[in-house]
Amino acid sequence: MLEKEQNFYQMRMQELLQEIDGISDKLNKNLNINDLIKYKQLVQSFLKEATASAYLVKEQRSFSRRGARSVLISIETISREVEEVLHGFMTRRKEPMEVLATLDKIR
Repeated sequence: MLEKEQNFYQMRMQELLQEIDGISDKLNKNLNINDLIKYKQLVQSFLKEATASAYLVKEQRSFSRRGARSVLISIETISREVEEVLHGFMTRRKEPMEVLATLDKIR
């Protein structure tokens, strides 16, 4: 069962990367808002799925001696391989990512 899930996950990630590459090529030829929005959505989906499998977020709530609430959030790396893929993805796609970051700042 675990192997099936892992194969499905890998296929899904490959599909997302292929779609991102296709949209990226379109954007390099002709920059239009519809492709830019689709590119942003695909990148968000890819990063969301990849980080979900690479990291585990734990949240602990506690009270201090004075009764104040405190929240401790820790992030653990589950898979170094996925983390390396994420890093490679981010460094490989700097230019469109800079465009998206600028657009987000404008909003």
